[in-house]
Amino acid sequence: MARLLVEQESGGEYSAPIEEWDTANKIAAMTYDRMGELIKAVLSTIQVQKGKSPPKYPAKPFPGPRTAVEDARKALARETGQMLINWATPHAAGD
Repeated sequence: MARLLVEQESGGEYSAPIEEWDTANKIAAMTYDRMGELIKAVLSTIQVQKGKSPPKYPAKPFPGPRTAVEDARKALARETGQMLINWATPHAAGD
């Protein structure tokens, strides 16, 4: 729970570590996603019946497990970005 709060406060999206991801979590995530689709469909139908255009709700699925490969990709992207910034602005690096 604390990890979820920290992720939300930092602007990142929470995703459970692969060790915590089991069949029950997968079923709960699938149920969450389907319920979101159902709510979206019902609200869109109500809006259309009122003569309004249906709202554009983003389809944001429940986050799945975080793997070591994804962590490595994010770290590589950060390092590459920092290298590019250092290359483009050597005076700002302070070295």
